[in-house]
Amino acid sequence: MVLRWINLGVKADIAKPSERIFQPEIIEKSQQLKKILIIEDQADITDFITPYCEKEGYYVERANSGEQGLEMFESLQPSMILLDLVLPRLGGLEVCRRIRNASEIPIIVISARHEEVDKILALETGADDYLTKPFSPRELMARIRLIIRRYERGVTEKSLEHVSVDHFSESKILKIGKLSINLQNREVLYLRQQITTLTKMEFELLVQLARYPGRIYSSNELAEAIYGLDHAIESRVISVHISNLRNKLPNPELIVTCYGLGYKLIRESD
Repeated sequence: MVLRWINLGVKADIAKPSERIFQPEIIEKSQQLKKILIIEDQADITDFITPYCEKEGYYVERANSGEQGLEMFESLQPSMILLDLVLPRLGGLEVCRRIRNASEIPIIVISARHEEVDKILALETGADDYLTKPFSPRELMARIRLIIRRYERGVTEKSLEHVSVDHFSESKILKIGKLSINLQNREVLYLRQQITTLTKMEFELLVQLARYPGRIYSSNELAEAIYGLDHAIESRVISVHISNLRNKLPNPELIVTCYGLGYKLIRESD
């Protein structure tokens, strides 16, 4: 049994068959539990992931094609999507793009594709994270917990707790030179022109950098500030989101890469 899972591209720290017992009561409580939709055409992989999710208290639904995944996304309204890239009829990148256009729901791509270009494309399409096979189920569950926690908490509460009071106005607007960030309604303005294309992750990164303009944040610091922990988050994930954020700002030079150190937001004159 162990060799079977290894051949599927999953590391060997798995539960014994006796520990992977399906619990019928999970289905009965499905309306109260957080829901995870797994879009994966290999049933063995889905069968492997499902018990770990159920043990964490999630209700799991499965889709074995991109088209079915989109249909179930609309009907199920899940809290998280685990998405393979290689799917029949409709590829994972297109599924990711359509879901992201409709929702900010967290998406973790799980794929056997190890090339950097695949990771970048998935993140640029809207994925929150990218996990390559073989993978540890413990690492997967850690990423799920962190990303769902971040998604539910949102940036507002965390920003209000940590941002320097000197940067606030009474309307909770963070102003750095020509850039203005309303933390309450998540509105970003540059020279009074609204920037409407930022994803949730990009907005959170911008707020984190804007808390202390000029301070250099390493990738690990940004991951820790946004996700809560940095152990399960690749620095490449942060760098891709930073690149996307920079390209969406009217002045990309607002975010400076300090090579070998990290990133900082500069203050422009009004």
